[in-house]
Amino acid sequence: MENINRETKKPKRRIENILLIGALVVAVFIIPLTGGTSSPFLYLSAILFPALWILRYRQPKQLYITFENLGRSVLWGVLAGAGLTLVRIGVAQVFPPLLEPARMLTQNAADLFHMETIPFPLFLALVFPGAVLHSLFYWSFIQSRALKYTKILIILPALLFAAAHMYEGSISAIHAFVVGLTASLVLQKTKNISTPIFVEFARLFTIVVLIQFRVI
Repeated sequence: MENINRETKKPKRRIENILLIGALVVAVFIIPLTGGTSSPFLYLSAILFPALWILRYRQPKQLYITFENLGRSVLWGVLAGAGLTLVRIGVAQVFPPLLEPARMLTQNAADLFHMETIPFPLFLALVFPGAVLHSLFYWSFIQSRALKYTKILIILPALLFAAAHMYEGSISAIHAFVVGLTASLVLQKTKNISTPIFVEFARLFTIVVLIQFRVI
């Protein structure tokens, strides 16, 4: 009986390793080489790897996909995202280029629709799906898999998130690392994927609101 259990665990472990290595290859090489987080590869892989895991093991809770502590998790995400924006604005008083990626994001979105300022409902429609997919890929799939090996690897999603922003420059990559590490830490507290989703969403939303109202 013990031998049978070991034999069934080996194929599962092999599949897990294949999925994890595939996700890492996408995060480290394909995404940066094909245009960073705007790449369709991110959107495909963000859906693909978690979906394969759920289909194979039918354990979405292992990917932090759950309704448990939902309200608390959303609140943690919003507070962390808004806090990251405040820290970013504070640091930008000394180092103004830190706000340039956010200004470019706002301007590019407005140019895309030939508008001076992008309406908030449209901005929400553009940002929220990306926040969900980022969270599924970096935090739901990669973090949940990496932490099965050692807790030190909680830093891995942040490093990969930073690598995906390298094409925007070193400033953006450093900021992405701080965002990624914050999201990883609060996710470990709440165990709910809604937390990194709202970290990502809240930080982008608050910075764009402040830019569009010319507060910063």
